[in-house]
Amino acid sequence: TIENGVLKSDDENVDTKNSSVVMRDERSSIGISKKAVDGTEELPGALLTVELVTPADSDAAEFDKDKIYVNGGASDISIGKTTIKFVSGDKPSTITGLPDGEYTLTETTSPDGYTLSNEVKKFTIKDGKPSSDEVEMIDAPSVVSVSKMEVNGSAEIPGAVIKLTLTESSKTKDATLKSQINSTVKAANDDVTAITWTSSDKPVVLTGLPDGKYVLEETIPPVGYAITENIEFTIENGVLKSDDENVD
Repeated sequence: TIENGVLKSDDENVDTKNSSVVMRDERSSIGISKKAVDGTEELPGALLTVELVTPADSDAAEFDKDKIYVNGGASDISIGKTTIKFVSGDKPSTITGLPDGEYTLTETTSPDGYTLSNEVKKFTIKDGKPSSDEVEMIDAPSVVSVSKMEVNGSAEIPGAVIKLTLTESSKTKDATLKSQINSTVKAANDDVTAITWTSSDKPVVLTGLPDGKYVLEETIPPVGYAITENIEFTIENGVLKSDDENVD
């Protein structure tokens, strides 16, 4: 208000001493979260891309790198003309200063031990406000089921001693198989890059195997059976790959 020619206000943007009023615009801000299925913790190590698909203003069809900030858990940040790429961390990432428009969030590389999400998340920025405060992308862990069966058989054969060795990790340096250790699966060497178990009437399910090259071998066959040949396979972005006919 103006009272007797004097500016008065309780608003923090009004400087009554110097009789000045400042109007401030808040930059757009949106959170990006990367989590596991049914998880509450952030998943570090995913390479994510935010892309401006349709700008609201043709004069703002490209990012102004001096006005965009990526904070929070993000690392290895790269800002292009219409894309922002970063690696997820142990806390959500925040992107500030995105211009109005339609955006997508995609995953290029999954965290180690998780499958790549093919989902395309969409959001908009309108009048500096995001369509949601946070965009969340979910990854499922890799799952590999190991069975011991008779040739042309369908039933599990108990009694075989099986060994799985991670011969070469491709995503995480010095990756181990410690997460697989339980009452059935044991460490087969000191650095836990190999694990072993004895087959039973059920397959052994391994969840969250790190990306890399593996060798599956039978060290002791069941009584009455010959030892089988080794099987080699690869885990790539959480997906099992192999040319071996015994790998589905």
